[in-house]
Amino acid sequence: MNPYDNLIDILSAYTSISGREARLPIYEHSLFDWVKAGFTKSDMIIVLNFIIRENRKNDYKYSLRLGPLINDLQRFSDLLEEAKAKERNRKVAPTAKERVLKEFRGVEHEPAANVRNIGEIFKGMANV
Repeated sequence: MNPYDNLIDILSAYTSISGREARLPIYEHSLFDWVKAGFTKSDMIIVLNFIIRENRKNDYKYSLRLGPLINDLQRFSDLLEEAKAKERNRKVAPTAKERVLKEFRGVEHEPAANVRNIGEIFKGMANV
């Protein structure tokens, strides 16, 4: 695969996810350095999805501008690691099947320490 095609793939992923326009002649040198540092198209996708998800739920907004993302390699690396960690720890919503099974099975509870079973109650009543 031609390295130039790789840069085009990364830019097309960026534009499709972010909704922003990015022209290759402007970002070509920075993208080349970014790829040379070991980042990939999938890394860009992970970080962009993370930024969009975080921006929806936080007051602080991460920038989606391409220049700061690819020019500050350390910042991109930090965002990538944070995105991977949050994705690893993110609780996945249960599927429809899992929700129905949970309803049929009911919620399992541990008995409280001070709760007596019905047999103990009847024994106590018989002694009275």
